[in-house]
Amino acid sequence: MSRAQQRVGDELKDLDAISGLHHAFSYIGDLEKYAIDTSGLDPNRTADRTRLLPAPTG
Repeated sequence: MSRAQQRVGDELKDLDAISGLHHAFSYIGDLEKYAIDTSGLDPNRTADRTRLLPAPTG
């Protein structure tokens, strides 16, 4: 939360909105198996990781 409060300009700072987003994405059901931890990954490495995931079926 402190990181959000330090944002500048038009970036998302509303703590209620951030808490709501966190709650909404804290459990994503059947999609959980497709979630990857992008902590410490730059955008290029994140893209590389997503390309390795199996395509959803159904």
